[in-house]
Amino acid sequence: MVPALEAAGIAALRLTTDVTGLVFDRSGHYPAEQEAADVNRAVVRFLLRHP
Repeated sequence: MVPALEAAGIAALRLTTDVTGLVFDRSGHYPAEQEAADVNRAVVRFLLRHP
């Protein structure tokens, strides 16, 4: 989907584990609060690079 959006002139953000860093807790879960913080950080970085 990202290539189609970019071909249409729309900046797209693809979140991958190397972008978010996926921090798991001791039980092996990826806490929702951590996921939200990671996504927020990735979006802010994206917006700073694509004003």
